[in-house]
Amino acid sequence: MFKKLVAIEPVSLVEEAEKELHQYAEEVVMYDGVPADDDEIIRRIGDADGVLLSYTSKINSYVFEHCPAVRYVGMCCSLYSKESANVDIAWAEEHGVTVTEFLCAAMMEAILEIQAERVHSRRRRKPVKVLIPVNLRKLFSSKTLRNFALYITPEVDPTLGEYTFDEICAIVHHRMGLDYTAKLMGTRIATNVSSERALALKVMPLFIKNIAMKAVFDAVGERKSCLCLSNLGNVTLPGDMPKYVERMDFIIGVQARAPHNCGIITYNGTMYINMIRNIKEPELELRFFRALKRQGLNAAVESNQA
Repeated sequence: MFKKLVAIEPVSLVEEAEKELHQYAEEVVMYDGVPADDDEIIRRIGDADGVLLSYTSKINSYVFEHCPAVRYVGMCCSLYSKESANVDIAWAEEHGVTVTEFLCAAMMEAILEIQAERVHSRRRRKPVKVLIPVNLRKLFSSKTLRNFALYITPEVDPTLGEYTFDEICAIVHHRMGLDYTAKLMGTRIATNVSSERALALKVMPLFIKNIAMKAVFDAVGERKSCLCLSNLGNVTLPGDMPKYVERMDFIIGVQARAPHNCGIITYNGTMYINMIRNIKEPELELRFFRALKRQGLNAAVESNQA
């Protein structure tokens, strides 16, 4: 069941078939005209997880990179080969269509490189973990405006040997697939709620709870990962607002024990990756963007550091 299924152009479905699409998606959007360019395709897809198209338009790696919610692409036309397809099938097969997983793998590769240079003994190297917040609204059909999210923490153990980028991608992809289910996330929610119902916590004064919770989080919670990588996905604005908004950035404050965090947001056809740190050295950022470049993704780098 799709959350949102979008036909980015006329796909010539008969009326009965078009009606049947509503059985497979909570929301179905059908566009009449052909999109003018890649940016228009990105705007039409928005936060959809399913896409339909005919032979007229093309979905290339640029579109995939800026539409991280896409999980399915249906080509309503004849397909003779991967090379002749109007969808970049090779890119989708090689990396999947989850941009968050791809960026997480690049970040983990960068951290592994830094640790390998600083810790020569492989047995002394520590696991590399990245905390990825996940939106629970897609699993539980909630429309709450609160922060309805939990996290998944992919992990790579460097003591087991060296990893290729494809191997890291596979580890991240499978961890996300295993953990991002309604049953597992529901169990974690139930565990969190059960602790709140404990009698000792109910009678404890609020100021003591605040102190205790902060101490526990600083000592234990942040040690579960090297940093947080959060991708808000593609953001669209209603009505006439887009002409007044040039760009958007997503900034996450650093943690007490982890000097880096990463916030990602896509707006108006451009993905903005915001690296935040409370230390002077920009080594992780440099390694991360080099990892992206090795995969053929060039980025324009901006900094507030002289």
